Amino acid sequence: MQKLEDWGAPAYRTLQELVADRIREAILRGWLKPGQRLDQAEIAERFQVSRMPVREALRTLEAEGLVRFLPHKGVEVCDLSVEEIEEIYQIRCVLESMAIRLAIPKMTPEMLENLKALVDEMEEVIDDPLAWTTLNHRFHSELYAISGRPRLLGIIDSLRNTVQPYLVSDISHPQRARRAIQEHRAILEACERGDANAASDLIIAHLQHVCDSLVHNRKLRQESK
Repeated sequence: MQKLEDWGAPAYRTLQELVADRIREAILRGWLKPGQRLDQAEIAERFQVSRMPVREALRTLEAEGLVRFLPHKGVEVCDLSVEEIEEIYQIRCVLESMAIRLAIPKMTPEMLENLKALVDEMEEVIDDPLAWTTLNHRFHSELYAISGRPRLLGIIDSLRNTVQPYLVSDISHPQRARRAIQEHRAILEACERGDANAASDLIIAHLQHVCDSLVHNRKLRQESK
């Protein structure tokens, strides 16, 4: 059984933060699946803590949209409906197109080369969905970070984390990953030209393609139940 002192976290972290970090990572990496129930007593025993920091950690993750408390049923990893997925991507289209418009005037050749290198790495791990989605998250984070708008970035990151568990499964289809890589390269080409309108349109189209794929997969899961 894993002990807190084995986690390698700085001493100033609270138990709540440590537990939240571990559960968040498990959700984002797809180790905990949408709809999976979370046993608070089991989590407390696993990490050798009381139930209080576990409950506080789960409340933190609830605020982030990663878990939900169900009346008289406990806690489960959020299993988004089609409507929720569509709403998240509608908001993301607005915010991320804004972020890239703000980022383009601040981009340097070195920044663009770093982003291109990330896309090249994604191509190398195209058969590893977990590694691919990790690099994908870095690509978008570093692209938008150039905007220098931390509040905007925080909202975008929260929305992206909410749908991240679904991406690991979706990107297991190499064709989907290849299309995303092509779209990333087109976005960077527009950035390199300094064409904010084209970059914004390409980001929106990219997000819409992902949304359509996730909605399709969600409907298939509903039909199979």
